[in-house]
Amino acid sequence: MGADAGPTVSITIPTIGRRTLLRVLGEIIPQLSQYDEVLVVGDGPRPEARAMVKGLDPRVKYLEHGPTKNWGHSQRNFAMWQAKGTHFMSFDDDDRFHSKGLSIIRNAIGDAPGRPHIFRMHQSTGLIWEYREARCGDVSTQMYVIPNVPEKLGLWGNRYIGDIDFIQSTLALYPKDAVIWREEAIVIRGENGNPSWNDRIAEWKW
Repeated sequence: MGADAGPTVSITIPTIGRRTLLRVLGEIIPQLSQYDEVLVVGDGPRPEARAMVKGLDPRVKYLEHGPTKNWGHSQRNFAMWQAKGTHFMSFDDDDRFHSKGLSIIRNAIGDAPGRPHIFRMHQSTGLIWEYREARCGDVSTQMYVIPNVPEKLGLWGNRYIGDIDFIQSTLALYPKDAVIWREEAIVIRGENGNPSWNDRIAEWKW
């Protein structure tokens, strides 16, 4: 990596092979810098996901992880240790990403380098975070941008609230109040198979 590359981002996407994977990749790829990367991790084997990623972009890599069916938590942990960017973040394979999301993220990192950031996200119950606090139901994996410092990375647990496991175990490794709470909404959480939510997404204005 070039010395002047600046902040770089590794984005992980656990997948069960849904076609929406191509949609979110199509929203991410145009925003990538030369040294950014996307690690797509199959809760697998997922030959359909591997085929979608093959030849798409050299910065998008496919990794296979044995089947766990635990909401992508093991897949995120697996990919996190292989990430090469200065910062780490993760999406689900049916999320929607802001068209200027990585620009917003880079600006935020420049304002407060070396600190965890939590952005905002739209979901079917409304805009979160509502409170500047890492509480269940008010933060989600898609909102976190974390410095890729191995000794300061927590783990996703194997429960449904594994995103809380990760952020709480990560923040415990930082000084109190290290996290930066950002007002910008950078992602719309996927609600795959929910037609009413898809209608709202189609009408949404960032």
